[in-house]
Amino acid sequence: MSSRSSASALLRNNACMTISRRSLSDEAASKESTNDDEEEPIVQYAFTPPTPLSQASHQKIEDLFQRILWLDFIELHLLTQLIHEAMGVDPARFAGGGGSATVAVAKETTEEDTRKEVKLVGFDAKAKIKVIKEVRAITGLGLKDAKAMVDGVPKTVQKDMAPDQAEELKAQLEAVGAVVEIV
Repeated sequence: MSSRSSASALLRNNACMTISRRSLSDEAASKESTNDDEEEPIVQYAFTPPTPLSQASHQKIEDLFQRILWLDFIELHLLTQLIHEAMGVDPARFAGGGGSATVAVAKETTEEDTRKEVKLVGFDAKAKIKVIKEVRAITGLGLKDAKAMVDGVPKTVQKDMAPDQAEELKAQLEAVGAVVEIV
């Protein structure tokens, strides 16, 4: 029994489907020979597909299936692309092999999620001058602007930082008496 006849039997008899181990060259050779002993099934699905609405629709589906079986890999790939486009499906989202597009989308998502802000929430009154000097050194602001930032807490000191850099900056500011949050 060839894979074509087993698929046809599935459609006709609502029986089980057999997928056999064959390459395309075996497929061409099997057209000429009808020896059924060469096949060895590797997976067998036992299910009952729904019955078609009419005999005409059943025949239409079987004809379509037979035509698809004879497509080569390029034609099959083009058919798959057309189906994806018509149905509005992005194949990169469902790629099981972890294609480069999937990896790029995942990388962008994680980069956006991991960008942090260091926010000055408060400071010890005795350490105000040290905090102003530290903020000035970190941000590159002038003395007046750094003082205005420290006096106007809560303020964001740095934006779009990697988590490890944000932790280092937090430790640096806390060492001089500042109260800092990472957002």
